[in-house]
This record gives sequence, structure tokens and C-alpha cells, in this order.
Amino acid sequence: MGNKPSTIVDNPSVRLSAKKKEFNSKKVQKIRRRTRSSVDTTLSTTSKTSIGGFDGEEYASTSFSTSANSGTSKRASNSNTFNQGAFNQGEVVVSIAMNDPVPDDAPEALRLVREFIRYKDTHDISKMKEYLNMDRCDVMFHDSDTEFPVHEYLEACKNVFDSFPDMHYYWKKMSVLKPEPDVGTWVVVEDYYGIGTHTGAPFSFGPYEPIPATAIKAKDDFIEHGFLVNHDGLISKSYVKAFGKIVGPPGFYQKIGGLII
Repeated sequence: MGNKPSTIVDNPSVRLSAKKKEFNSKKVQKIRRRTRSSVDTTLSTTSKTSIGGFDGEEYASTSFSTSANSGTSKRASNSNTFNQGAFNQGEVVVSIAMNDPVPDDAPEALRLVREFIRYKDTHDISKMKEYLNMDRCDVMFHDSDTEFPVHEYLEACKNVFDSFPDMHYYWKKMSVLKPEPDVGTWVVVEDYYGIGTHTGAPFSFGPYEPIPATAIKAKDDFIEHGFLVNHDGLISKSYVKAFGKIVGPPGFYQKIGGLII
């Protein structure tokens, strides 16, 4: 008797898993290329004198200098709001500082984004979801030319919260731009950053090896964080501009001693 031929089973879940791995791999490759081509990184420890409640303490930061080929990073006005950043693209309706009270007549979009950021600061993923269009929301990271679906963004936030239990976020100014009738209202947060101590779970980024708790206090670099609030009162798009620096999960990974190659 001959051997029975083997049967190949087309499993949709396997195909989806493979596609996801390929998609995530491409994201990491983009960040790797941007890191190598435009940024020289040096891990350093800097004395903190007066910011965000960490007076006189030390935190790990990554010092960056743009390469000769990349030029100097600047906040520039661009034509495409989502792909290039919203700030300076429209008339500013109102602006507030982090410690300012919300004006009684403030646009609802400002209240919504401020509440979203407050829940992120308290690590409340479930409340963050209430402010997001979970069906159609993407987060664009301009400096790595990478766009993340909202569920991947929230998963990355949870990983940061688990590894940096005291992570808190700060910002300098929040501005509401004149609404776009067919799109919604952009809210732009300037000089947004996080500070936290790596005392929790081992932290990793993408395919890189998890790093056990180091007790390093890491400060993210300033970013511009934009949020588009749609007509249903939900955040439907977001973007992050880091002006040539490595921020967020890959930035924290470097600041606790990780190497992205």
C-alpha cells in the first residue's frame, strides 16, 4: 500500500497571523532606517532642575543631533493637516496651558482631548477607548513614516504603563483650530512628553529583547500631538511629530539601554 498524500489546509487565521507579522516587521524596518539615516543617538543622564515635579532628580534622556544630510528639524507649516501636522494650518480659536482652567465657553473638542489626555495620564485604557473612534482611528508617527491602527496604539500604551508604573504626561499648550466643516476640529498639543521610572514589567519594543526593570527614570522628548475630533465627538485621527527625535516606545526602549539596529 502506498502512502496517503498529505492534505494542505488553508487556514485563514494562519494567513492573518502571517500578514500581521509581515506588517509589524515593515513598521520596525521603517523606524530602523529612519534611526540610522537621520539621527545620531547617545544615551546620557541629565540633571533635572525644575519640570514636571522631578526637581533635582536625574532622568535618562537620549541626546540627538541631526546628521549633515538631514538638516535641522524645525516646526514648519505644511499643507496636509493629517500627514504633515496641523499646527499653524488654521486659525487658532482658543489656547490654554496645562494648568489653566478650561474656559466656560471653550469648544467641546478641547474638553474632550483634555479629558482623553487626563485618562492617559492615569493609565485608564478603558476610559481612553470611550473618546476614540475604535472602528476608524489611526495614529500617524511622522518621523518614522508609520501609521498605527488605534488598537495597536492602545496596546503600546498599556505596555508602557505596565513597565513604567509612575509614568505621567505633561504639556505646554493646547490649541483648538477653526473647525473644518467636512472633517471636524483639530486640537494640537505642543511640547507633550512623558516621564516615568522603569520599575515594572520587562519592557520591549517590536521584536527586540525585553529589558528587565532597570529603575531608570526616563523622560521622553517633546512632541507635537494632534487630535482630530469628528462631528460625533470622538477622536478619529491623531498624529505625532517628534522633529527628528525618537519618541514613544522606541524612545523609552533606548533610554533604558536598549539598542535598535
